[in-house]
Amino acid sequence: MLSYPDTKYLTNQQCSYLHSNHRARMHREILGGRKLVVAMLTGMGADGAAAMKRLHDDAAITVAQDEASCVVWGMPKVAVELGAVDTILPLSKIADHLLNKTVKA
Repeated sequence: MLSYPDTKYLTNQQCSYLHSNHRARMHREILGGRKLVVAMLTGMGADGAAAMKRLHDDAAITVAQDEASCVVWGMPKVAVELGAVDTILPLSKIADHLLNKTVKA
């Protein structure tokens, strides 16, 4: 696990807030007002895309892997279609983007 100054890692119990009706409370209590940065990588289905949409609607910074670099353009495609994605990037650029957004968030 990578560690950066001022980075807060969430426990399983805290992550359960992501799937509850208490998302605003999570942002206030767990993140201390800081933004959440979320990435959607290659995969099938739509459940992760729906969760990403909820996080996006709660002001998370979101990025999805582009179709050209995906093995399966399933879940990232659904996330884009749902309007859950701020930025679409090839896999090779996502890590730098996340680190940049983490510093600025």
